[in-house]
Amino acid sequence: MRFLLCIAIASLIFNSSARAGDHIWSKKGTVVSTVVGNEGIGKVGPLEIYSPDRSNRVEVMFVDSGGTRDATPVIALYKGENELQLPLYGAPTELEILWSPDSQSVAVTGSDTGITNWTKIFRLRDDKPEAVNLQPVQQDMAATYPICEGQNIEEAVCRAEKNGDQFNYATIAWADATTAVIMAEIPCSSSQGGMMCQVEGYEIDVRSGHILRRMTARELKRRWQSKLAWNLRIPDGPYLKPKTPNASGSK
Repeated sequence: MRFLLCIAIASLIFNSSARAGDHIWSKKGTVVSTVVGNEGIGKVGPLEIYSPDRSNRVEVMFVDSGGTRDATPVIALYKGENELQLPLYGAPTELEILWSPDSQSVAVTGSDTGITNWTKIFRLRDDKPEAVNLQPVQQDMAATYPICEGQNIEEAVCRAEKNGDQFNYATIAWADATTAVIMAEIPCSSSQGGMMCQVEGYEIDVRSGHILRRMTARELKRRWQSKLAWNLRIPDGPYLKPKTPNASGSK
């Protein structure tokens, strides 16, 4: 039985490479670039990113969109020879693939804009891939950094991001076969007001989505800096709106 895992990106200027030596979020990840270049669709074959035991793989293919340099990237997840597919939404310009040490889960982190990024984690099953529920992480970020309480927050941002699902997320490491390490960040944009650039870390059980450990930026750096592809800067704390005295004037 075949299940298709696809990214459809219309009219994308095409050149792709899998660069094991370059990293964006995780030092162990494999980067796939889907834009820029002059080769054209006919000159770059499918890219294969194998699991540690080489029994499973992520394959990036390209379908002609009608022009010599326009293509639709398609990402397929293979368990053995069975093709397991699931849509990844958006139009990422770069992706990073990070397999779990037991080859049974894979994290895909992508960036659509260069400022924002997202992550999705899949556990392989015989008949379909299972998406890991990351809502506990999103909800914890929303509670830890209530975006609407930041100084100078744009009202549209407050409405769109108060649930935490629009923040930045990246899978940066695997603590073990079933524990993924995720970095969460309020985007570093002035539109985020006084909450911009705030960082938390999470170790999650991919079997349940439960948070096993929540880390401040400082603890995340101490525990996982060696796996990060860049030097994590500890942000200043958030800048909150001044408290408004109640009508009675009591403190």
